[in-house]
Amino acid sequence: QQAVFRQDAQFGVTKFLKYADFSGITANSHLFFNYAEFTKQAIFNNAAFRGRAEFMNCQFKHYAEFKRSVFYGQTRFVKSNFSDVVLLDESRFLLGRPDFQKAIIADKEKLSGLGDIKKEFKYISVNNIMSSLRQTKDSLEIKLLTKAIKISSLAQIEVMKAIHGEMTEREVQGIHEFIYRKYGAAHEGYNSIVGAGANSCILHYVTNDDINIDNQLILMDLGAEYRGYTADVTRTIPVNGKFSPEQKEIYDLVYESQEAAIKKAVIGNTFNDIYLESIEIISNGLIKLGIIDDAKDARKYYPHGVSHHIGLDVHDPGSRTLEKNMVITVEPGIYIPGKWGMRLEDIVVATENGPQPVNHVNHHLVVLDR
Repeated sequence: QQAVFRQDAQFGVTKFLKYADFSGITANSHLFFNYAEFTKQAIFNNAAFRGRAEFMNCQFKHYAEFKRSVFYGQTRFVKSNFSDVVLLDESRFLLGRPDFQKAIIADKEKLSGLGDIKKEFKYISVNNIMSSLRQTKDSLEIKLLTKAIKISSLAQIEVMKAIHGEMTEREVQGIHEFIYRKYGAAHEGYNSIVGAGANSCILHYVTNDDINIDNQLILMDLGAEYRGYTADVTRTIPVNGKFSPEQKEIYDLVYESQEAAIKKAVIGNTFNDIYLESIEIISNGLIKLGIIDDAKDARKYYPHGVSHHIGLDVHDPGSRTLEKNMVITVEPGIYIPGKWGMRLEDIVVATENGPQPVNHVNHHLVVLDR
């Protein structure tokens, strides 16, 4: 079976408005520019491309330099448009000459240099460069993320309408992923997590193969990927449509913790500020419910962090101190070992006007009359 190709998230549809100098970078994995536009000079001198290097459908408005570089994998400039000189002097292509199929080169005499490398060069990690660019989102990225979140939320609602005790975890997963396709999301952003009963206590449970979910809680942590950007939405619901009194108490506590934590997602605060607000509420709640006696024991029932960046990857790179237009998750949870887990997860944008949740599943719709 042929694997589905997914581009490296470090480079997607990109426009470089200024001089783009990537001299000396080391790309340790596949480097893929698709529909990128270089409005000024594009410099990739003294670079090491350890995986494939692909510049597909790109526009080079000024000259492009790839001098004294080493290309370890396949190198392709397919369907790219070069308006000026392309310099490849003293570069080494270990798998043969680069592929310029259907590329447009204004002056083919200016395509020069396919010789051997002749001197040492300095390595700079490309990941550090791109990670700093990815941690805040522009308006288009936020629109794409919002679309992905909306599709994921619609799937959660459709499952709430359809779920019954004769379903399996895999069937529930299938409803989510059908809704993704129906509304234009070609892929899931990560491995779907659908765990009923004790399986919901496994934080990254992805086998989703339990056939007996009747009268259980089911935790659904899934996200649609829309045009490269992934959502991450989690809901926990009772399969039979009604929480037990104990489950309702835990659900309300997790919900209270999430609401308070979201309010802490303001510019200048850190992930730790958000987490401390969240765990304080959960600690006090667990003490009131008689589950723990000491607040320090809350970690046994809430064994993970509360936030991560989201974007091209479900765990996007970024600083732990919030800046304008960072997009993060807020996802507290409580897990009763051997019985069930309860987690709620929504996406928040840090703005100058405070945290803006991107939430399309009202928490009061968790249990729907059917």
